[in-house]
Amino acid sequence: MGFAASQARLMGLISQQYDIELESQFIESRKIQLANITNGLFDMQNKLEVGSSAYKLLEGRIRQLSQADKILDMQLKRLSNQRDAIMKEEESTQKIISKNIEMSFGMMK
Repeated sequence: MGFAASQARLMGLISQQYDIELESQFIESRKIQLANITNGLFDMQNKLEVGSSAYKLLEGRIRQLSQADKILDMQLKRLSNQRDAIMKEEESTQKIISKNIEMSFGMMK
């Protein structure tokens, strides 16, 4: 791979890495929102009689929010795996660029 192509590849990888970081931040924000909503539902549930229909309704909603949180965790894991793969490819591309520089400018010594 030529120097210019390697540089372009590196810039593309860095862009992908920033996109993944941004998406991860959005997911973390959603997880915080879910946690706040869940805490509010628990507070409401604690004021109700155990076994009442409202209590059971809130219990079901809390389970749904828990499932949504697990889905977000899976998305974060997927993004983490993607980030790791991009970082490895970025390191490889950096080595190629270094070798290209050494080959191009090392001859001038």
